[in-house]
Amino acid sequence: MGELAFSPLSVPYLAAAIALAALGVVTVVVRGDTLIRLAMLLLVAVTLPWALSYALVGSTRDPALAERLFRVGLAPVSMTGPGLMLLVLAVSGRVDAHRWLLAGAFGVALTTAVLCWATELMVEGTFETASGLLFVTPGPLQLIHVLQIPAWGAVGVVLSRRAMSFDRNHAWRIQRRQVVIIVGLSLVTLVDPLLAAGIGWYPAAWLPAVVSSGIGIYAILRQDLFRARGVDHASVLELAILTGVTGLLYLVLWEGNRTWTDRPLAAAVFTAPLPMIGLVASWTMRIKRRRAERASDGAIAAIDTFAEEVEALSDEREVAVRLGELLVAHTQATDARVWLADDAGAMIPVVPVETTAPPIPIDARVRAWIVANPDPLMVAELATLRLGGLRALVEAMVARVEADVLVPLVDRDTLVGMAAGNLPRFKVLRDDERDFVRAVATTAARGMTFVGLTREAGHLAETAREVEVAEAVQQARAVGDTVIEASPWQVLAHYRPAARVAGDVWMTARLTEGRQLLFIGDVVGTGVPAALVSAAIGGVCEATASLRGAALEPRALLELVHKTVRGIGGGAQRVAAFAAVIDAGTRKVTFACAGHRGAYVVRPGAGEERVRLDVLHARGSTLGEPQAQIGEGERPMSDADIVVACSDGVVEVRDGRGEPWGERRLQRMMRDQVVSAGDRAARMIVAAAVAHAADAPVMDDMLAVVVRPVLV
Repeated sequence: MGELAFSPLSVPYLAAAIALAALGVVTVVVRGDTLIRLAMLLLVAVTLPWALSYALVGSTRDPALAERLFRVGLAPVSMTGPGLMLLVLAVSGRVDAHRWLLAGAFGVALTTAVLCWATELMVEGTFETASGLLFVTPGPLQLIHVLQIPAWGAVGVVLSRRAMSFDRNHAWRIQRRQVVIIVGLSLVTLVDPLLAAGIGWYPAAWLPAVVSSGIGIYAILRQDLFRARGVDHASVLELAILTGVTGLLYLVLWEGNRTWTDRPLAAAVFTAPLPMIGLVASWTMRIKRRRAERASDGAIAAIDTFAEEVEALSDEREVAVRLGELLVAHTQATDARVWLADDAGAMIPVVPVETTAPPIPIDARVRAWIVANPDPLMVAELATLRLGGLRALVEAMVARVEADVLVPLVDRDTLVGMAAGNLPRFKVLRDDERDFVRAVATTAARGMTFVGLTREAGHLAETAREVEVAEAVQQARAVGDTVIEASPWQVLAHYRPAARVAGDVWMTARLTEGRQLLFIGDVVGTGVPAALVSAAIGGVCEATASLRGAALEPRALLELVHKTVRGIGGGAQRVAAFAAVIDAGTRKVTFACAGHRGAYVVRPGAGEERVRLDVLHARGSTLGEPQAQIGEGERPMSDADIVVACSDGVVEVRDGRGEPWGERRLQRMMRDQVVSAGDRAARMIVAAAVAHAADAPVMDDMLAVVVRPVLV
């Protein structure tokens, strides 16, 4: 192998390597748009080896060594073109529309890269230029290899011209112009092959590399190409550790230090812990960052205060006004506006109060997509979302709103409203702001639902019967333990309400000997409206069980409940429900499910056999919807099997860190404790969920119902 000795011929490409490395560092430490960062990191990753290999070639006179360096450095260069195309499309929002073309471009580039490494089709040898620098003797396919750089970049520029035309902020146009300049600079690389024909003195590709790196750094730091969300301090620490470890290893393995080079095992033992130390330090930093990015104490207090205020408000507009004030006070957003959904799903502007803006119609498909993706939507990040055929519809909606950030207000799979605001130029919401917006939007959506149902309850309460229903449900609601003996079954329930008036409803009835009905419903909202709805449902279930008796089936019961819910308050209420008939004679459980989480059959094990769980769940939509869907099914049961059903409040209760108790903890408790808990089973489940919440506020009712054989 030839020797390396520093030569001034290496300086230009050494400068290019330093510029590219600086661009890579900035890209790593600045958090922001994922696709744009990925494209920039890819460009650095494939061009940095090229710059370093050319710098090393400038410091050697050995043709064989230079040829090997050229093969290593030139091979990944072909992927610069697809990388440029990805960058242009990411900035202009066309990645999703052209992902297959991108995949094809990377496939072609990877193929030529492999050929460059393994064959002489790209690099046949070397020759000496007029400057004294060894340079590539091109193979028959080298021009195709290099032409991919400007070709794919130009394709990206052409495709990007069809990008979002509705973008209010001209930042996108500035950023695209800078990316186009970078693509244009790549054309300079086509000059270098002329050296093989004796034209030119020194390769010029280092210059556009330096200039492009400078433009990239400027676009990231000064014009927010990444739509930055802050500095990734953990990545800064990782880079510092990596640099330090690399320097230390270089000192340890320095050619003159024979102590370590003669003892490789000792060197390995000495250096092996260093990466682990770096990893632990990085993890620690990332954990601290996540904690720091949570909403500040002031923001948390504002959310808590807002949740309390909502209960005292009497109109959705008041909730909307307060929401707009919070968005302006605790985020970068300005000019906050709020819309409420009408019965047809269109958005009616309510904030500012004096607004005369027309309603904003929202396509049903877009509304379903928003409900499934309720996080704050940055218009600047819309290009990175995979929307498929919905892209045109979503972009049209965004154009009507004319805002930088959209905040869906979603409660129980229903879009009840939408908030929007503008942001300072080139800015997006920081991570802590997104957490705050997400939390306050959830509170506002629930508040609007609560206010609407309260108003409906006021209309219902105008009649004496509806007042009696509200009182009856308060009296019938048994807080704590309930034990019902219905041989051969024993029904255990434990209920812990989160509000003065409950929204959950359950009932059980003996249909015939050995045939037991179980019904659980979860009414949207809390307070008097929920109590009225749950009371009506409870009355329907009890009357139906009494009248139909042995002929009652779970699906038929839910259909009757659906008709009842549709008839209350004009059909605005929604109820998640589960009904089951447990039959000791046929040894099976038949069930129906409508938007509810369902139940479990707990099968005790024998000997070393573990307790097993069977899920009682079928897909369906909540009752009260115009086109409600009811799923149904059945499972076999043995003499010792136990049926366990819980409300969402048990599984979704959160501790002070926001972590839910979760389905896995419930399943673990059923496997380990429910069988042996006897008549304490329901109480133990709720108690475990409450213990998980600790001092955190419980926002939903908690209900657990257990149906067990008397002999268990």
